[in-house]
Formats: sequence, C-alpha cells, structure tokens
Amino acid sequence: MVGNLGLNISSSKSKVCVFKKGLNRYPVNIIVNGSTLSVVHHAKYLGVWLDRSLRWGKHINDLCNKISNFLNIFKVLAGYGWGVHPKHLRRLYLSVIRSRIDYACFVYNDSSVAHLIKLDRMQNRALRIIGGYIRSTPSHVMESDLCIQPLCFRRFYLAGKFLLKSMSMTNSSLIQILDKFISSNLVTSWKRKRKPLLIEVYDILKNVEVNKSKSLDIFSLDTWPNNIQIANLIKIDIMNINKPKRNDSTSYLNNHCKNFIDEQYNGFYKIFTDGSKDGLHIGAAFFDAESSDSIYFKISSNISIMHAELLAVSEALSYVSSIDYDKFVIFSDSKCALQHVARCTSNARSTPVAYRILKQICSLREQSKTVFLQWIPSHIDLLGNDMADTLAKYGACDGIEMIVRPIFSECLHIVKNKCIDLWREYFDKRSKDKGIWYRTIQPHPPNISWIDTVLLNRKDVVTALRLRSGHIPFNKFGHLMGITPHPNCSVCGVVEDAYHILMECVKNETRRRQFFPYKLFYTNVGECNSILTKPESISAKKLYKLVDEVQSIM
Repeated sequence: MVGNLGLNISSSKSKVCVFKKGLNRYPVNIIVNGSTLSVVHHAKYLGVWLDRSLRWGKHINDLCNKISNFLNIFKVLAGYGWGVHPKHLRRLYLSVIRSRIDYACFVYNDSSVAHLIKLDRMQNRALRIIGGYIRSTPSHVMESDLCIQPLCFRRFYLAGKFLLKSMSMTNSSLIQILDKFISSNLVTSWKRKRKPLLIEVYDILKNVEVNKSKSLDIFSLDTWPNNIQIANLIKIDIMNINKPKRNDSTSYLNNHCKNFIDEQYNGFYKIFTDGSKDGLHIGAAFFDAESSDSIYFKISSNISIMHAELLAVSEALSYVSSIDYDKFVIFSDSKCALQHVARCTSNARSTPVAYRILKQICSLREQSKTVFLQWIPSHIDLLGNDMADTLAKYGACDGIEMIVRPIFSECLHIVKNKCIDLWREYFDKRSKDKGIWYRTIQPHPPNISWIDTVLLNRKDVVTALRLRSGHIPFNKFGHLMGITPHPNCSVCGVVEDAYHILMECVKNETRRRQFFPYKLFYTNVGECNSILTKPESISAKKLYKLVDEVQSIM
C-alpha cells in the first residue's frame, strides 16, 4: 500500500514496538527490504514517548529532565532580594515550562500516581523559585497565591477544550467511539478504578449543544479569503477619532461622525446594526435609516456579544440582497466584531457567521452591489445607532426567535467553571490541615494573581508572599527543615512563627511601636491578616520593613 503512494519504508529509521499488558511478549520478526527491524521498548511519535505498556513512564521522566534544566536557569535569574520580578518569572514558567507539560497531558493522565506526582513536584519547585517560598510552604498555598492551577485540574480543562473542539465537527470519530464506549458495558470495568480522563470529562459535556460543521468553515467559500480584499470593505477607523471616548465630548463625536458619514458615504444606502446581551437575554437588530424599517431577533442560546453583533450584520446583508440599489454601508459600533471578520483572511480560525458574512459579500458583488462595513462609536446620540441599540435590547425579550448554536469557544466557560469548583474543593480540603493562616487572608483561590498588578520590587513581593503563606524563615519552620535546633523564640520561649514575630515578641517591641504606634494593631487579633489582604497598602509595606529589620539582626 505504501508503494502505491510512491513511498518506501526506510529499514534503518524504522523500529517495532509491541503494545501489550504484562511482561510476556510474542516474538516479532518483521523484514523490510531484506533487513530485520529491531524491536524496542518505547518509541517517540509526534513528540510523545510511547512505552510498550502505555504507562507513560518514559515520557514523564524525559519531560522531568527537560524541566529540571529550565529550573536551573530560573535559579540563577532570581533570589530572595534580587533578580527577575515574580510576575515575569511566572509568565516565563507558563510559556516555557507549563506549555511543555500541557502537551498531550490529558492522554498521559492515565499514568500511575507515582509518575504524575513527579510533574507535581516539578511545578512545586518552580513555584518556590518564582515566589521565593521556603521549603515548608504548602503547595496549595503557593498555587493559590500565584494563581497557577494544580496540574490535575489543568489536564481536566485541556481535555474539556479538546472534546468541545471534537464535538464541533460533524461525525467526529472520537465522539462516536466515546458514545459507543459509554453505552456499552465496558464502562463498568472502571467502577473500582480511575476512569480515563476523556471519558470522565465527556460525561459532563455530552449534552452540551455546540455548533457543528463538516469541515473548516473557511472551505465553504467559493474563493480563498485573500482574494476578497476584505481590507477595502471593512473600515474600523475614523479620522481624528483614535482616542478613548472619555477624551472627547459626546456632542463633538456626534458632529464629527455625522460629517464623516455625509462626506464618505454620500449617496449610500445606510443600515445600522447592533447586538445586546443582558445576562442570558441576548438580542440582535438592524435599522434601515432610509425607509425606517427594522427587524429585531431574540437569541435563546448563550452566545457572546460579539457573536450577536456579527449575526446582526449577517441579517442586514441578507436584507440588502432584497433591495434594488447598488451602494450600501452597514454601520456597527462593535470594532472587535469587524476586526474578527477582517481576520478571516489570516491563519486565525474564525466563527462560522464571519465566513457567512464573507460569502454574502461575495454574493452581493456578483449582483453588482457594493457593500462597506463601517465602525462608528457607540452611545454618541447618533440617531440610527441609538435606534439599533434600542431595538436589540427590545429584541432580547420580544424579538423574532433565532435558533443559534454557540461555537465551541463559547462553551468553554462550562469547563472553566467546573475546574474552578474542583480547585476550590481541593483548596478547602487541604486548608483544614495546612495553610490555615493563609486561608484567613485568602478564603479561596483568586481568578487573577495579585503580583501582576502591584508596583513592588522583588524583595517586597517575596516578603509579602511569605507573610501571606505564614511560612517565613524563623525558628518554627527552620526547625521543621532541620536548620535550627528548636522551634522556640530565644527570648520569649514560645514557638517563633509569623504571628509571634509581628505581634508578641519582646525583642521586636521597639521596632513594632515605631512602625505601628496605634493600639488597634495590638488589640485586634486579625489586624495583621487584614493588612496582608492588601499587599500594596502603606500598612503592608511597613510590615515588610519590620520583617526585613528582624531578619537582618537574626
């Protein structure tokens, strides 16, 4: 069969690997071009090592070795009080290291816990370098404060994203296999074992309605998108309006846009479009400024506002085909929607309705009709645009029913929300035994890492991260790590932890009074924790200075 394609098998580059459970293997003797192919225990295919038992040990060990080399570079980039800022190290980790862990991760999720825990340890090592944490810091505290999900939930999210993409393809062989597998009795064999991740996630997503297509929508066009010259048809700029609306008055924008429309589109048939989304109420509408006709739609599915804006443009183009005129301009106040259509000519994958708009434009060209898509600012008291906006809001409740299935990216929130719920359950469970101090400051994992928004140097950020975790290099945790002979304070004789140093220790009384002269700091037990909830506040910066001075004399 290979020969019929004009190809030959190279015996020097080919290997044989027999995939089977257990240690017993049948003898295999395959001869190609007079040479016997060697039998190997593992083979690399598309960047993934496949071992003969499909336990993924070879792949994970090879991955850990690569990550370890990167972590050695991270170590020379930063220390406690010097080096690269944690927010930049965090981004480096996500782009350089975790991207490698993500590759095919939901496939090797079925590996043994002994293998998967190696990757967890690698991530923990990276988090300690990024945030300057000491070794005793619990992993769930580091993950939460740096806003980096545990790898098990990351694999869950990527599996869900992959399945939604597969569900968006008509007659997907993977979905057919999963449906057949779940409907059979084979699924009962996992009652006492961990289910494969794809099956576990598909159980959650199988009833989700997703827009399906037989092939990529780009191939539905009669010509390649580059031939449409879309840049000449979509106008997303207006001269002298290149700043946020707050920099100009509404009256100025209104007059400027009216003059622009009169000059650029004199003699054009004008139509205004808009979309509206208020919770689960979604509407789209267009307004004919020449005849004062309008149509508004109610969209029942939970799609994005950009999708609703594009649907309004598409319906306006359908309306244009029925009008006996040759020059049209369709106005939209959604710049992102028009930019999305313009990106159809690039390698980026766009929504089906965007390609439908291109197809409609090509069809109108064949009818000798010229159509331009023009962006205009929203809410500037422009009559046609305000009418379209009002109609879209009205249509969200009482418009013509439009059946639209969301694209797979608009369903990703289901997987994201599930991952957030699982992460919170995991965080709550771990916080019962460890990280109790941290939970009083951060009750649940945040959506955005606070280190990305603060204007603090690395030393202060590391001090803040250590204080928030409750694990700082004093005697309590020094004793746990075998650095100090006992966990107690040398002066007070009690356990020397963060709370003792900041609130109780006698030897720090003078410095403490210097930074915090008010009584509330000493009488309110939770005052210190309240301060740490706002790491960039003036009081928090005083805490950092206090800790630095205490550490300098120890």
